Amino acid sequence: MGELEVNFENLNKMFAAMNEVGDQAWHVSSYFSKHVCDASGFGGDTCCLHIIGDQLKHIDGWFDDMRLTFNDKWSELQGAIAWSAQEVDRADGDINEAFTYYRGHYGGPHSPPTPPEGYLENYHLEDVQALLVDPEEGGEELNHNNKFDAAAEAWEVGRDTINWGIDLLNGLGAGITRLDEASLRDYIVFPLSGDYGAIRTNANACGVVNTAMSTWGGCFTQLALKTPQALDGQASYGLIAQLGTYDIVMKAVGLGVSGGTSVFNSIATMSEKIAVEVEDVLVILGEKILKLASKVTSRFVPGLGWALLALDLLRDGFGVVQDIIDDIETVRTIITECQNLVDEVTSWAEVQAGRLDKFQDIVDTVTGLPGVTAGVPGLNGVVALSEQAEAALDDVVTFGEDTSEELGGLEESLNDLDNIDIPDEAQEAPDDDEDMLMAPGPLDGTYDDPSTSTAPVV
Repeated sequence: MGELEVNFENLNKMFAAMNEVGDQAWHVSSYFSKHVCDASGFGGDTCCLHIIGDQLKHIDGWFDDMRLTFNDKWSELQGAIAWSAQEVDRADGDINEAFTYYRGHYGGPHSPPTPPEGYLENYHLEDVQALLVDPEEGGEELNHNNKFDAAAEAWEVGRDTINWGIDLLNGLGAGITRLDEASLRDYIVFPLSGDYGAIRTNANACGVVNTAMSTWGGCFTQLALKTPQALDGQASYGLIAQLGTYDIVMKAVGLGVSGGTSVFNSIATMSEKIAVEVEDVLVILGEKILKLASKVTSRFVPGLGWALLALDLLRDGFGVVQDIIDDIETVRTIITECQNLVDEVTSWAEVQAGRLDKFQDIVDTVTGLPGVTAGVPGLNGVVALSEQAEAALDDVVTFGEDTSEELGGLEESLNDLDNIDIPDEAQEAPDDDEDMLMAPGPLDGTYDDPSTSTAPVV
C-alpha cells in the first residue's frame, strides 16, 4: 500500500459524512419514482397515451437499478477506506481504533449513532433532500373554446333525455343503442389527450431532479476537499480523484434528466392540442344534443301523448320519428369522428415512449462509475476514472426533437377534424293524420311505467 497517514477522529467524521451523502441516493430515487415517473397524466388502458405511462414504469425500474449500482460502488469505496485504515491501525500496534460510523454493507437511509458534532459544517454538505420539493403543477397553456364547459353540461342533461326517449322507442322494438353515460371529458377528451396538466408536472419534476443532482454532486467534491483531514498521503490520491468523478457524473445525470423536461413538455403540448381540437368539435355536439333533447321532450309527451304516438308508431312504423333517429345518428357521427383519431394518437404516443428510452443511457452513466479493482485490497484498488464513465461524460445524453412521421400524421388529422361534414338537423316528416297528438312539452311528475314517465328536464 502507498504512503498513508490516518487521523482516526476525522476519519470517523468522514464516514459519517459519506453516510449522509450516500443516503441522498435513496431520497433522489424516491422523488424520481414519485414525480418524474408519475403516470397519472397518461391514463389507463382506455387512454391512447397509456403506452407512455407503461414506459415510465420501466424507467422507474431503471433508475432504481441505478441507485442500487451506486450503493454497491459506494459501499465498496467505504470498504476500501476502512481496510487501508485498519492496516495502518494494525501497524501502529495496540491502538485498535473503532470505526463507529463505518456502515459496512450499504443500503437505504439508516439510523446510525448520532453523528459527531459539527461534521456537516466541516464538510459544507448541502441538504439535498430539502431541494426535492413537490414540482409545480402544470395547467393550460393553449386557448380553449370557452363554450366547452357549457357543451359538457348540455351533454349531461341532454343525453339523459335522449336516452329516455331511446328507451321508449326500444320498448316498441326500435333497437337503438343508448348514448354513453360518461361525461364528455371522460368519454371522449381524456381517452384521446390524457391529462396535459399532469404531464407538465412530470416535466417540472425533471427540473427539480436536475437541481438536486447538481447539488448532490457538489457534496462529493466537498468530501474530496476534506479527505486530507482524515487520510493523507499517496494512497489517498485515487480516492480524492474518484470523489471528483462522482461529482461530474451526478451532474451529468442531472443534466440528462433535465432533458426529459423538453420531452414531457412537447408531449403535453400535443396532448393539449388534441384536447382543444376535440373540444371544438364537441361544442357543436353540445348544440346538437340540446336541440335533439328538446325535440324528444316535445314529441314524446308522457301519458296520453306518448300512448297515441306509440299507436301511430305501431301502425306506421318508425318513419314517424325518423328525424329523431337521424339526429341521434348525427350525434354518433360527431363522436365517431373524434374517436377516429385513436390510431394516429396511439402511433404518435408509441414514438414518444421510444424517445423516453434515452433514460436508459442516463442510467448507464452511473453504471460506468469508477469503482474498486477486484482483488486489489484497500485504497490501492480505487480507480480514479473508468473508461466507461469517461466515454459517458464525453457524450452527455440528449433527447432530441420529435420529427417523426407519426407527429406529422397526427397534426394533419387534427387539422382535418376542423372540416368534418356534420349533417344538418333532420326535419320532421309531414303528418297526414290531423288527429295525432303533438303536445308542446313534457308534463311534470314522475310515473312508475316507462311509457308514462316524464323526460329529464332540459
